[in-house]
Amino acid sequence: MIALVRAALRARWRSALVMMLLAAAAAGAAAAPLLYEPAARRAATVTEVAAAPAAERRLTAERHLSPVVPDRTQPERAFPPELIGDLPTVAGFDSIGGLWTNGLIVDPAALPPDPGETLTGLNGTLAWRSEVCAHLTVTAGRCATGYNEIVASARTADRAALAVGDTVVFHTSDRYPLNRYTVVGLYTPADPAAGYWAGRPFFAGWQARDPVADPFFTTRETVHRTLSADYVEAADLVARPEAFPGPARTATDVVGRWAAGTEWSVRTDLHALDARITAGDAQLRDGLALAGLPLVLLAWLVLWFAVSFGVALRRTEAGLFALRGTPSSLRWALVLAEAVLPVLAGTPLGYLAAWLLVSVVSATTLDGAPTVTPAAGSMWYAVAAVAGALLVGLAAQWRAVVAPVAVLLRATPARHRQVAVSTLDVVAGALAAAAAYQVSAVDEPAGGLELLVPMLIALTAGLLGARLAGLLAGRAAGRALRRGRLVRGLAAAEFARQPAQLRVVAISVIVFALVGFSATASVVAAEGRGDRARIDLGAPRVLTVADAGEQDLLRAVRAADPEGRYAMATARITRAELDALAVDSTRLATVADWDPRFGPDAATVASLIRPRPATPLRITGESVTVRATAVSPPPDTRLWITLLPATGPIVRVRAGDLRDGTHEYRAAVPACATGCRLGVLEVETPFAVEYAVDVTVSAITDATGPVDAGLTDPARWRVTSGSVLDSPDLAVDARGARLSHTGRGRPDLRLIPVVTPVPLPVVTGGEPDDVLPSATGPVPIARAGHLAAGPAGAITLVDLEYADLAAYDAAMAAEPQVWLRADTPDSVVTALTTHGLVITGERTVAERTTVLAGQGAALALRFHLLTAAGAVLLGVGALLVLGADRPRRVRQLRALRAQGLGAGPAWRSQLVAQLAVVGAGVVLGLAAGALAWWMTRGAITYYVDDWAGPAPPDWPRAEALLGPVTALVVLSLVAAGSALSLRRAVEER
Repeated sequence: MIALVRAALRARWRSALVMMLLAAAAAGAAAAPLLYEPAARRAATVTEVAAAPAAERRLTAERHLSPVVPDRTQPERAFPPELIGDLPTVAGFDSIGGLWTNGLIVDPAALPPDPGETLTGLNGTLAWRSEVCAHLTVTAGRCATGYNEIVASARTADRAALAVGDTVVFHTSDRYPLNRYTVVGLYTPADPAAGYWAGRPFFAGWQARDPVADPFFTTRETVHRTLSADYVEAADLVARPEAFPGPARTATDVVGRWAAGTEWSVRTDLHALDARITAGDAQLRDGLALAGLPLVLLAWLVLWFAVSFGVALRRTEAGLFALRGTPSSLRWALVLAEAVLPVLAGTPLGYLAAWLLVSVVSATTLDGAPTVTPAAGSMWYAVAAVAGALLVGLAAQWRAVVAPVAVLLRATPARHRQVAVSTLDVVAGALAAAAAYQVSAVDEPAGGLELLVPMLIALTAGLLGARLAGLLAGRAAGRALRRGRLVRGLAAAEFARQPAQLRVVAISVIVFALVGFSATASVVAAEGRGDRARIDLGAPRVLTVADAGEQDLLRAVRAADPEGRYAMATARITRAELDALAVDSTRLATVADWDPRFGPDAATVASLIRPRPATPLRITGESVTVRATAVSPPPDTRLWITLLPATGPIVRVRAGDLRDGTHEYRAAVPACATGCRLGVLEVETPFAVEYAVDVTVSAITDATGPVDAGLTDPARWRVTSGSVLDSPDLAVDARGARLSHTGRGRPDLRLIPVVTPVPLPVVTGGEPDDVLPSATGPVPIARAGHLAAGPAGAITLVDLEYADLAAYDAAMAAEPQVWLRADTPDSVVTALTTHGLVITGERTVAERTTVLAGQGAALALRFHLLTAAGAVLLGVGALLVLGADRPRRVRQLRALRAQGLGAGPAWRSQLVAQLAVVGAGVVLGLAAGALAWWMTRGAITYYVDDWAGPAPPDWPRAEALLGPVTALVVLSLVAAGSALSLRRAVEER
């Protein structure tokens, strides 16, 4: 028996080799997704963690401490507080300790102060942070390692005139003595946005109107022994990719137990990052769960075709075995041996090939992916696929054992029962229709089912297409032969008469349907990621900057790019009721990467949110004078002026006590030497039962002369509305702006210049709130236009200058950014720094696209391209199997040549027949792929989050044809090569 099996395998080694390769393909297709998943999941986690904001990667435990005062009657006799011991440790997290206190950096020349004077200086911080020296770039001297040694930032040293070796005086509280430290080095932070700083604003106060110097870094002992009214002690745990998913979910409990006590507060946004990673893992798992199934099914189908085709070729041999009385057990043993041995031999080869392929793909395309290692799960899937291949092989040889001798010895095989074939068609079509309806009708992710629908539709199209192609070819053959078109007629006859041809048509349809769908999904997903990246950022390049005032941000950007060609300032407006993106609308149309799907174009939006230039009242010089007429003002009624300098804190000065009649009230404002903006004129009245106020402001003068304040223009001045206090009456005429009020309610006597349109215009896709909170009371808001979506995820846009002026609060910008065009010269970026902005990071559309492409959903779709490539290889295998019928075709063609047919038409008919198989697959397969895409396009998951922006396009760009064209070229070359191999044999006669 063994010798017989060896002889059979040796004689039919090509068939055995084909079965082995097809079994290997099935095993590899089943194992590859499970080998790929751990590497892809780790790569997606690395990408997500690297792109996450600092707040989502940190877990912070923090408490405020006061010094120990044994005797409350002597608060100046204090001792340092007791600090915590070891830091908490969690796997996958970097634990960073911190201790700091705030105070004033005092000029030694101002010591000792005059009696009764309060010490003044630059706000500063004395801080310790574990391993801080490794994260500083020391530009002079060395890092602080000893008691009372500090390192100062280079810009703080420049402002405070410090050098290495100088003594710094640090004042923490009037009740404690002054502290003196030695500057041993100067530093610049290596990367203020690095995870080490855990998102803490250590370097963010430099651009504030009341600046805060960069920290003095020192030892923990130095901070601990510096007496202060308040210390902040903290432990920051910064997550690395290996913290997810396990340790990240228990870290809060671990730190909570470490920081037990009411004085500790534990904060974290880890849950948001963990939720995205978990969602990405689920999307990857669902997408890969069915990724290999179409390829396994196709491998089984090709295996069925290969085995059944081989059985048909040696049908006579099986009939002779039966005729000679060979026992059925021996015939079954021979069949089993010929089917089982090649399949078993192909199993380890397929698994090894899958491991090598996934290892190469992971190493070359996945950032941060671990080494791919075999796992039990993938091996079991490979075994299951091979078991299916064995069943397919045995089923295909069933007829060779059980068929009657007369049937096996027939020269022409019997036709298949049409009922059985039609039943298979109906079952496949019903499954495809049900799955397609499920993913298209249910408005939620289909759990990976959307990626199985193409296989079901392709199978249905292949079965029906093969039947249709056979019918059409039969009719075409008769018509062509009657008209004397021999090549076309013989090709059509070959196509119609041979069942093997039609089976390869079905396989070819499935191949092209899978390739077309995968290429379409890949191109659409890539286009959608590119569009989303541009929308997420708002511009080709986005610079993040350290905290700066809204006006400071605008001023610096406009100074760096005075023509408005490259740069635009943006910030978030988060003042209570209004949540919007504020932009410098004078540059919106030039700089922003505007998507037409937003609705109106950028220029239109800019004109809607900024219908006219702002008109702030400018005061220049160190004094301001107001001429006012008061009618019998109550005693102690005062006139106050609020001014907003270009830099520095808001100035509120008393101009004097109002007197009856017309007088001039003058206030000294040194902070306005370089210019200020007038904020408010305020009349302060003493508390009374009845209020009677009548004040008319008729002129304002600064150091340069009269100010064109528009005091006779009713459109230039207003009073508060919506305040808890009563609103006074305002009358503006040729005499000036008159405030008057009589009643029992206390009035809000603030006269406010109108510098922007009221109500404040916004363009939004939501329902904007009615007012913008401001220092002068609520400012009304009105919708000026509608947006379907907006840049940087914003649904509401407002002009940044308008929003800042309307708020009258000289606020710090929230999330300040500078948007840049792609062709922005380096000189503009350098000028931003020159004009006071501190750039903390840069993001580009390409980087954002890379992040989106590294998420779970994108990686699952990418893997389906490998599935499509495997389908093409199986299609090649099917064509090679079809070419094994070469002896029969040579005999037929030589017989036709004996009848007078020329050699050229003979072999060209075979070429046309072979290419027709591929051509039918292209036409029907791409149609099936397009139908599958149309049915499932809405159910495919592209992103980890529930992004509400514009959806990816319905149809891909032209490059989606690259995949089908490549498959067409490969299969056509194989088919043509099979036909051309007959040429010499046919010409020999």
